[in-house]
Amino acid sequence: MKKDIVIFDFDGTIADTLPVIKQIIIRLAKSFGFKTPSENQIDRYRSKQYKTIIKELQIPLYKIPFLLQAGRKKMLSLIPQTDIFPGMKPLITKLVNKDYIVAILTSNSKINVQSFLNKHKIPINIIHSEFNLFGKGNALNRLIKQYNWNKNKIVYIGDETRDIEACKKAKIDIIAVSWGFNKKALLNDSHPTLIANQPEDIYKFLSEPSGSTQPIMKIS
Repeated sequence: MKKDIVIFDFDGTIADTLPVIKQIIIRLAKSFGFKTPSENQIDRYRSKQYKTIIKELQIPLYKIPFLLQAGRKKMLSLIPQTDIFPGMKPLITKLVNKDYIVAILTSNSKINVQSFLNKHKIPINIIHSEFNLFGKGNALNRLIKQYNWNKNKIVYIGDETRDIEACKKAKIDIIAVSWGFNKKALLNDSHPTLIANQPEDIYKFLSEPSGSTQPIMKIS
């Protein structure tokens, strides 16, 4: 998979934000009038699509932008508690040193992401933040157009089925990671280009000829 441009998702891919996201969801449930899930329920949601989760929690669609905004604000105070996934800093540093263009596209806020990157001393300069939870395909296209990138040279790295759907809409390749929010079996059902089980796999995929890594997609 020969690529020159690597675009990362943030939550669940670089940053292990699931523990703080659990706290935020439980805190916001009452004020936004949706069902308060337990931490165990949130863990079970990792095997479900976002639309199913929203339906089960009885969150009105019109409230989602306000919920995201409130969540972003609460996230900033919790960034110091947020860990980076093991192996991600060495991977990103290696990509930068090898002259890959490295960017982040996220529904989190730019200030949250920059605070995290500064804390962990991660060298990423391009951060593109979009507010729409379900508009990542359009956001990808806007980012690509902004920098006049060739889609054939891009790969996206994400942890959710909506990342896979967005990349299919934008017509770019995606490496789904198995350590994030959505479980590997659910990711596999959405047919990403490849699935990485650890950060080292991503660099290996980028270093190998196209087609040679396809068997790694199988569930082990």
